[in-house]
Amino acid sequence: MAQADIRARPIALAVCLCTLPHIFNIPPWTAAVSAGLWVYAFFARGRGWPFPGGRILTVLAFFGFAGILASQGGGLGTDGAVALLSLMAALKILEIRTHRDRMLTLVLCYFLIVSGLFFSNSLGATLYMFFCVWCATAAIIHVNQPGMGARAPLRLSGVLMVQALPVMAAWFLLFPRIQGGLWSRFFTHAQKTGFSSEMSPGNIADLARNTAAAFRVEFEGEPPARRHWYWRGVALWDYDGTTWRIGDREASLGRRFSGKGRAAYTVSLEPNGERWLFALDMPSGVFARAVHRDDHTFYIRQPVTQRLIYNAVSYTQYNTGPLDADKAALALPRGLNPKTRELAQRLRAESKNTDQYVQKILAYFRENPFYYTLKPPLPGESAEYRQNRVDEFLFGSRRGFCGHYASAFAVAMRAAGVPCRVVAGYQGGARNPYGGHVTVRQSDAHAWCEVFTEEKGWTRVDPTAAVAPGRILMDASQILEAEAALDIFRMLRGTRMGQWMNTAGFGWDYINSRWNLWVMGYSQREQAGLWSRLGIDPGGIRAPAKAMGLALCAGAVVAFSVALFHARRPGTRTDAVGRAWEDFCGKLNRAGLTRRPGQGPVDYMETVSRARPDIAREVRGITSIYTRLRYGRGGSADSERSLALLVRRFNPPARRRVKQGAE
Repeated sequence: MAQADIRARPIALAVCLCTLPHIFNIPPWTAAVSAGLWVYAFFARGRGWPFPGGRILTVLAFFGFAGILASQGGGLGTDGAVALLSLMAALKILEIRTHRDRMLTLVLCYFLIVSGLFFSNSLGATLYMFFCVWCATAAIIHVNQPGMGARAPLRLSGVLMVQALPVMAAWFLLFPRIQGGLWSRFFTHAQKTGFSSEMSPGNIADLARNTAAAFRVEFEGEPPARRHWYWRGVALWDYDGTTWRIGDREASLGRRFSGKGRAAYTVSLEPNGERWLFALDMPSGVFARAVHRDDHTFYIRQPVTQRLIYNAVSYTQYNTGPLDADKAALALPRGLNPKTRELAQRLRAESKNTDQYVQKILAYFRENPFYYTLKPPLPGESAEYRQNRVDEFLFGSRRGFCGHYASAFAVAMRAAGVPCRVVAGYQGGARNPYGGHVTVRQSDAHAWCEVFTEEKGWTRVDPTAAVAPGRILMDASQILEAEAALDIFRMLRGTRMGQWMNTAGFGWDYINSRWNLWVMGYSQREQAGLWSRLGIDPGGIRAPAKAMGLALCAGAVVAFSVALFHARRPGTRTDAVGRAWEDFCGKLNRAGLTRRPGQGPVDYMETVSRARPDIAREVRGITSIYTRLRYGRGGSADSERSLALLVRRFNPPARRRVKQGAE
């Protein structure tokens, strides 16, 4: 029983480590139940607690399966399948009785590791997956060779992984790639960022609290000034009094235009579950697969479920040309926001032209007590204010985020007969001092407006800058810090630790960007270029077969090199240890304890110890030294001499012959 305890705890620990990445991807109750089963299994074997029988485990598995189906709305899906796998692995720990149970539980660990690709393929997640493979493999070694101790299995597992790395690299580079990646079709809603093709004043504020990277940008040469870092996503035309939407506009080929301040760059867009692409305002074009709309926004046919890398060109000074015959830029719901309409008509009458009217509205924001906040108050109690959201904001609370200001400005423009639309995207970003690229995070989500004039075409106007110009000069994360009275990052910002954390963050972001570009961005195009350099015609019919053959040859060369390395190592130790073990097994055979063909040393030790308790201590000592010398690589010349001496002195008295049966 003690031996079983030694084997079970590493298994429980391996299951725990391999399930941890899924804690936030599976239903909370499943994570809680799995954690409870881990803890019970870990301590039960050491403290003698009772284990549930087969019937109880069957009932638990049935109710677990039913609960997962209920939490997934009657279907299983990817999330449900991973939740079920996590729960089954936790239950399996409680029914470990035989060697087969131990191995089956550890095999489940590898399925848990691979299922992590359904949710993330980032560098951090990949490194953790390698860590889990290392621990699971060490647990398998420990289960089969418990006499090796704790460190030897970890060391041997690490050696096996290092030896496998060259083969893995060769197959990654040469094996024909599947377009779009093997796992992209399985990505789940966990990759959705929250950015959508419609805007309510409060939803951008919720998104701004998310510090995950939205996309990274690498410019050809120096990037434009920071005041131009507006990343265009969607143009919103339809307004129902609460929400701005794209509307039922047909996609059409947008007009090409030229301008000044040309900027060419590459965008690495993180998976977000949407179809929209982001480009520096104002974009002239992006890669060929994208659909170019007449409002200078872009989208692709399928949602972005894997990292997408594309090129784009933009101009910081531009003229978009005349306005199409489109009444959508002037439409407003009837009867809503009467105070805003009255204000708009009065200021428009006082203005000589559209530019002057725009400045009057911006002056209204600056000269009145408006405040920029991520925590705007709820709509007023009266039905009038709940229905007329813009009136409530302009004449009531006067507190809000960029969505409130953009929405109010657009309504004021349209109420005065000035064509206007809302643009949602991102503003700002942080330039990495190591790689020079710009990282735009979800917290940089922003909304602004575009006003049409005959002289300039569509012109960007950011009403938020009239109230909070600092928002245009710093990240939204700094706004968040300003609103947090006890924000730990604000307290650490000026300290040496804060500076170190900031530097480390930029370094990690740079490593992530290289990982995304060189590894996750390794596509069929890059592979075709590698094939060409190796003398394989990418367009040939036999190209995949040649590449696969080359990958097999590379793997064979690596395997042969490893075998040759081991073969050329000094053989005296292996021969001496092997001869001692053969002598030991011969003495036991003469004593009636015959070793089965293929029986491992630890299994043989257990069989002999059960049959002959009188010599169990000597057998365990000799087997422990042998397994350490043969498999653990932790022995020395003294250990070899000790093994030889113990075997020479070992003379078990002959008793009745024991028939060796299967365990």
